[in-house]
Amino acid sequence: ALPALLDALKKDGDVAEIGNLMYRAPDGTAVRTSFRYPSMPVAEIPFPKVDLFPADAGQDIRYIRQVYALGCPYQCTFCTIQTIGRKPEYFPIDRVLSEIHAYRARYGEHHNIYWGDETFTLNPERTMTLLTALEKDGGIYYDCQTRLNCLNDQQLLNKLSNSGCRWLEIGLETGFQQSHEQHKHHMKLNETAEV
Repeated sequence: ALPALLDALKKDGDVAEIGNLMYRAPDGTAVRTSFRYPSMPVAEIPFPKVDLFPADAGQDIRYIRQVYALGCPYQCTFCTIQTIGRKPEYFPIDRVLSEIHAYRARYGEHHNIYWGDETFTLNPERTMTLLTALEKDGGIYYDCQTRLNCLNDQQLLNKLSNSGCRWLEIGLETGFQQSHEQHKHHMKLNETAEV
């Protein structure tokens, strides 16, 4: 959508023909274009262009962003991840590790990984397979984010620590149950406990 939008703006073309786009019409109303670009299966997404930047770029940045899944089954009203899809699709683990090694080989082994998956532990079985591969690989430290209701497996929690997790972000968003219901976060605060 972005290249098509840029071309249309450059040529003063009609943006109504561009897929996956919302824009404000001259009368002020918000319009969604009817055309939708088909989703590409994650296994068919090309390997990233690792050498896009000079090798010495970002040496003071602590981490490299990585994903192992695209999509989320939750419908939180404040989140844009729904634009990717409701059913998560997972990259093959060897592909994920190859990307990490390629980025670190170019930009430095000192970089940690920041998993961009908002619900990193959504699928415990798949996550355990990835964590086992990271643990076997060794030397890859990472931060990740997830939801509280996706952290109820003690074996998974142990594996996070053993596989290199150094920072875990838990999305609670608000301390009021009514807000969770309003924003379709589907989080039950009575599942939390003060330690």
